[in-house]
Amino acid sequence: MVTNIIFSLFACISEIKSVEEDSLIENLNLDYDQDGFTENQGDCDDQNPMVNPEEQEICDGFDNDCNGVVDDNPEDIETYYSDADGDGFGSEAESELACPADK
Repeated sequence: MVTNIIFSLFACISEIKSVEEDSLIENLNLDYDQDGFTENQGDCDDQNPMVNPEEQEICDGFDNDCNGVVDDNPEDIETYYSDADGDGFGSEAESELACPADK
């Protein structure tokens, strides 16, 4: 009798675990932010419709295009020029691409 109770208990635990796994898989197939991508399709933040694999990267401190790199090749990048001689004009020979400081 004790063996039957233990076996029944393990069967119930196994069934609960299976339902939880199915639920997790189902959740990965839902598009919570309605941007056309699920987590299974590469959406790295399915709570934000401005973040998905087809989104353009912008300077905002987030990985907008879900490629694993933050602010890489953003569309709003700016060129900054060094003004080593202090005349108010930068040198094209000494320039750097960077995200604006205010973003």
